[in-house]
Amino acid sequence: MTETTLKNYELSFLLEKEEDSETVWKHLAAVKAEIESKSPVVSTILSYPIKKHAQAYFGYARFNLDGSQINLLNEAMRLDTKVLRHLIIASPPAKMQRQERQESSGRQFRARKPVAKETSNEALEAKLASLTGGVIANNANKDK
Repeated sequence: MTETTLKNYELSFLLEKEEDSETVWKHLAAVKAEIESKSPVVSTILSYPIKKHAQAYFGYARFNLDGSQINLLNEAMRLDTKVLRHLIIASPPAKMQRQERQESSGRQFRARKPVAKETSNEALEAKLASLTGGVIANNANKDK
């Protein structure tokens, strides 16, 4: 017996009707996907028409699936006329924390510096005068 390794995937989809989400969950069940999480299906206005629809219902799901089954799921979603558009991507494991991703990418994140307090106009003029030797401050007084 061969051992199957499950991979993490994310599926996002656009549907014609809200109740059509049941067909998506059936497609996932048909390939024996282990659903980790799924979003409620929400109405959205599309930026451009898709299959002559200006409005659709958006949803997504995170699931685990044997890699050999992903093509079957993709084909079932593609052939389903109730699904306007879908996208399946391989995702990192949900338990992978930011620190682990940071270490694997080699990027270093630093904490932001605190924002300086507001400074009065007089304090700014005094600082400017000290930096320019009073040249700008003297010219400003002549203009008044």
